[in-house]
Amino acid sequence: EINTRRLGEPAAVDLLVPVWKRYRELGGRYVTIGSDAHNEATIGKNFSVALGAAENCRLTPVTFVGRKLRLLR
Repeated sequence: EINTRRLGEPAAVDLLVPVWKRYRELGGRYVTIGSDAHNEATIGKNFSVALGAAENCRLTPVTFVGRKLRLLR
């Protein structure tokens, strides 16, 4: 999962990108994006940053519907 909660902080993104890239190197291909929102104002916050990070790390954002993987793009 790419959690969007801290992605408003560029330093946090810089720290996390190597982790996501390593996941890719180890065979990871798919990633979910979550906001960990606890109020309406933070639902979807920094979602575009998460999509960009996934693209930069060559990961495909997905969701699950009825326990089946669905591509977000």
